Order: sequence, then C-alpha cells, then structure tokens
Amino acid sequence: MACGRRGPQSSFERLHVALGEESARVVFDEPGEARCGRGAYICPALVCLDRALKKRALGRALRCTPLVDESALRVELLKRLDARWKRESGGR
Repeated sequence: MACGRRGPQSSFERLHVALGEESARVVFDEPGEARCGRGAYICPALVCLDRALKKRALGRALRCTPLVDESALRVELLKRLDARWKRESGGR
C-alpha cells in the first residue's frame, strides 16, 4: 500500500476496519481469524506503516474515515515482526 511492493499476501500484514459502539477504527487481523470485509495489506515494516499513515493511505484503501491510533498500530506491528522473526528463525 505505501511502498508498492508486490508479493504473496502471506508476506504482508492485513489491516481492516473494526466497527465499535462509537466509531470505526483500524486494527490488524488476528491470526486464524476469518477475513471478511474490506481490508488493506501492508509490508511488515515500520517505515511502510509510517509512510501509509503520513499519506493517509489507510482511509483511502479502506474506503472510509476510521480512527487511527498510530502508536497502537506501531506497537502491534512490532509484536508481529517479532513473532514472524521467531517463526522464521526457529524460535531462537
């Protein structure tokens, strides 16, 4: 979304809009969760997330104006990067 990189969907992280009582907000998909509704894929890199946030690309990709908690998205992406690295390195 932010850098234009192409590849299999499994190499990206998916975001979607979670509808709450008061507003819609952007969240990452949970592993194993059924993927429904409009989503957007982003490279698993903080620089790409920051670029997407700066360009306001999330709202355009998701076709809405959701609340975006930038710090929460960064923290969640870091957790996902750590888990991905551990899986790929055999847990070391």
